[in-house]
Amino acid sequence: MKLDSKYFDRIRTNKKRKGNTSSNKSSMCQWDNCKCIGEYRAPVGRSAENHFFLFCLEHVKRYNKGYNYFLELSNDEVGFYQKEAVTGGRFTWTDELYSKRHSSTYKENKFSYGNFADRGDSRISSMQFNALEILGLLSDSSPEDIRLRYKSLIKKHHPDFNGGDRGSEERFQAVIQAYRLLKQSGMC
Repeated sequence: MKLDSKYFDRIRTNKKRKGNTSSNKSSMCQWDNCKCIGEYRAPVGRSAENHFFLFCLEHVKRYNKGYNYFLELSNDEVGFYQKEAVTGGRFTWTDELYSKRHSSTYKENKFSYGNFADRGDSRISSMQFNALEILGLLSDSSPEDIRLRYKSLIKKHHPDFNGGDRGSEERFQAVIQAYRLLKQSGMC
């Protein structure tokens, strides 16, 4: 590492906090008529995030027993807070994206999900799985099932039969490519 690098000079470091840390330790308990040292922090409330009272051990225990962060919130607001707290307030994808992709795989046979005992030990690649998914078939489909499904999808999405719909043309090309891949891999 070069210590005279132009990038090294631009690294930001945490600035030291102003004030003496020993003065914070010698603060008195903020409970009325208490002469003990306030060593323990307790939250001020929802309106003052990152602000704290300093109490002694006895008074911080008493304060925390009666403290309720959600006191001023309605039930709906508390429910919303709990829902957001599951992911830490971060954005997550909806289930729709996952279900749209995988729904065609399980539409025909909803109840066989998880029943892998009768499928044998055959393993397929992810490309083969995606090709079967495009055709709307399960991984244990027979070559005859694949051919029949291919023929029905070709008839459905062929440009001569659907009036030249662009979305259907893309689907038509995807079906052809999926069938070619399955044929080359020996599945049909």
